Amino acid sequence: MNIFLKNKLYRLFTISSAFGNAGRTLFDIAFIIYATSLPNPELAVSIVSIATTLPYIISFILGYFADQTKDKYNRILSTRFYQFLLFSLFALVSIYGVQWWIFIVLVFVNVVADILGGYNGYLSMSINTRLVRKEQLSEALAFISSINNTISLGGKAVGVFTLGLLSYNYSYFGMLNAALFLIAFLILAKYKNAMKAESGSFKVDNKEKVSTKRFLKDTIENFKILREIKKIYNFVILFLGMNFYSSAMFALLLVILVKNETLLFGNVAYTITLLEIVEVVSTIIGGVYQISFYKNMSLRNNAILEIILFIIYVGNLLILQNKFILVILTVIIGYFAGISNPKLDALILQSVPEEKQTSIYSIFSTIITISVPIGTTIILFFANAISASFALYILLILLILVLVYSFRVKE
Repeated sequence: MNIFLKNKLYRLFTISSAFGNAGRTLFDIAFIIYATSLPNPELAVSIVSIATTLPYIISFILGYFADQTKDKYNRILSTRFYQFLLFSLFALVSIYGVQWWIFIVLVFVNVVADILGGYNGYLSMSINTRLVRKEQLSEALAFISSINNTISLGGKAVGVFTLGLLSYNYSYFGMLNAALFLIAFLILAKYKNAMKAESGSFKVDNKEKVSTKRFLKDTIENFKILREIKKIYNFVILFLGMNFYSSAMFALLLVILVKNETLLFGNVAYTITLLEIVEVVSTIIGGVYQISFYKNMSLRNNAILEIILFIIYVGNLLILQNKFILVILTVIIGYFAGISNPKLDALILQSVPEEKQTSIYSIFSTIITISVPIGTTIILFFANAISASFALYILLILLILVLVYSFRVKE
């Protein structure tokens, strides 16, 4: 919070990013509601689900191209303006109501906007390393994460309310989306000279023209660099295991709640919503107000403490089955994650050559993200084929193995 209040350029850059994220969040909820209004909504919603996964699949490609961009600030300006044009197109075609051909246009808008947004995010990551001091980077990234989580949490509710207020006039809603991106662009444009003077230009490691062959060669080289930087690579397996648990537990918890009324606050929907809100709010607080003992603890010890909390969480579901303990643990885990996750981001950005920052970060992120569908699929298979308790024991064994491994990790 202090960095946001005292560092003018970081504050303005963060505010601009917040307007852009608000525009994306509002569109996401409108996109889903639009899909449910079509004939054959099941097909439309399925298309939405597929379309929204594309940026995750090509994340490492976007990171690579961000590293190949020398004038990152001007490119951020360009992407914001292109996003403004895309959502102006959304407002324009929505005049014709709810139709399948318009939905196809919206799918195009969504995919292109997400690609631009992902590219913009990696460019912004590099800019932020120049706007704040090295020792402040973790705190700065934590605050940005809190802002994004706040927008994600409140934006969906605001989107639904606003769309209802506009009597589901998607054209007016599109104008609002476009206006948010225009504001984001204008802030960056107004302070362009000061921002560029502070951030400077970025070195591009290889000036050859980008080609498929060179991309594959550079990606393999970047992965080798990641492996050679032991203080980062040691965390790959550790966070791979933790992410496997988190994704699997999220899916498994729904199965458990359906079968166990003692864990419910009202019904399953209310309980899931409550736990999600509690976790997000706790993560936001962790990013804004960081207790010194946990902030100054090593990242490895952060991970060890969080794994122990995960083990207690599973133990509660297996033995005590106490819904209040479930909420308390969710609060603590969310708060700690709000502090430790940005520390990992900062560690990666500070440990790799600047000209390869986002390429290596995106490779690391992609590897960790792979565990999400794998963890969900495996644990749900055990839960349905055998029992939810058996799946919990599998997770417990995994956590113990990850905990043992974590003591071997050296920073």
